[in-house]
Amino acid sequence: MSHSGKRVLFGVTVAAAGVIYAVHYQQTFDRTEMHKGVLRDKARQAAKKKELREASQQALDGNPGVPTTNDLELDRLEIKGKQARLAVMTELEDESRRVVGSESRKGVKRR
Repeated sequence: MSHSGKRVLFGVTVAAAGVIYAVHYQQTFDRTEMHKGVLRDKARQAAKKKELREASQQALDGNPGVPTTNDLELDRLEIKGKQARLAVMTELEDESRRVVGSESRKGVKRR
């Protein structure tokens, strides 16, 4: 094998080894970063559970600042009632527009 051929082979081998090492390093780094995300999610879920546990304990103790399940249910029903009233009002407005529109068309004479 010629001297220049050996240099090319050596260069290609070193480049391939460098690419393999870089890809391996990047995969290891990505795996570590993704695992940190899992740990953050677990910590966030634990904090949320703790917060909910404390809120439910305060509600059981009778703390008026914490809404109970009944309060939340009443709020939900009130919102649904408002939405239903709005839907009925919208239907009535649409119906009145149709009636007014048909009356105005009846008044127009066609030739």
